[in-house]
Amino acid sequence: MKGEGPIPQSRYQLSRCDELGRDPVLVTAFLFDDAAGVLRSLRCSNEQIDRARRIAGFRGREPDPGDPVAVRRWMSDAGPVVDDLLALAAAAGLGAGLAAAVADVRASGAPLTLGDLAVSGDDLKEMGVPEGPELGRLLKALLNEVLEHPEKNEKEILLQLVAVMGGG
Repeated sequence: MKGEGPIPQSRYQLSRCDELGRDPVLVTAFLFDDAAGVLRSLRCSNEQIDRARRIAGFRGREPDPGDPVAVRRWMSDAGPVVDDLLALAAAAGLGAGLAAAVADVRASGAPLTLGDLAVSGDDLKEMGVPEGPELGRLLKALLNEVLEHPEKNEKEILLQLVAVMGGG
């Protein structure tokens, strides 16, 4: 059974591994619940083990492909493992709708990270927001707002939001 010992769940599961290519992290994550533990036992790099942990943290938490806000939030949270999660879903014969929804978000250019915001920490400091936790809190609040409403990712709109939130 899956997760019990080193033996994969089924021959079907093994046959689907070819779809994942030669990526040891993806293949291991596909075959084992504790991919990070397996990779650690195989003395893989910390980078590979961390990637497996991140994948495990998001597997089974895929959003409804029909909810663009949920898809954007999931992409923002999952970050660099979005494509890994899509590959695993495809290998399992799932996820076609999610792959299309992710492609739509990418094509739209919707902001997904703090670096995608139309404002930076420097812009907020110029408004009088002190460096430190308050600055980070405001930037995260702005990201949450543009994940909900990507059209608000304009410098003037975001600076107005900061003023309303009490920053600056």
